[in-house]
Amino acid sequence: MNLIEAKPDDGNANVGGYIIPVTPASALPERLTIGVRPEAWRIVSAHEGGLPIDINVIEALGSDSFVYGSCAAEGVSSTVIRRPARRCTGVRHGR
Repeated sequence: MNLIEAKPDDGNANVGGYIIPVTPASALPERLTIGVRPEAWRIVSAHEGGLPIDINVIEALGSDSFVYGSCAAEGVSSTVIRRPARRCTGVRHGR
């Protein structure tokens, strides 16, 4: 599980300028911790937006690959992304 620190922002969570919708609550705390499962990430190109992740290692494990990376956005230190092995062929290390 990727644990990401975020700030409340008009009923959403703000992670390094990227807005994430959250389930409405009666009162949001000053800081939120958001859990993102490794299989819930979607890898997109830089012009599509999202959080910029620098890929450090791609670990191929048969039918799945785990992509380990780091992010400079506040509240995010490291990430683990699970992808089907055949879908990691276009993923490149670095930015």
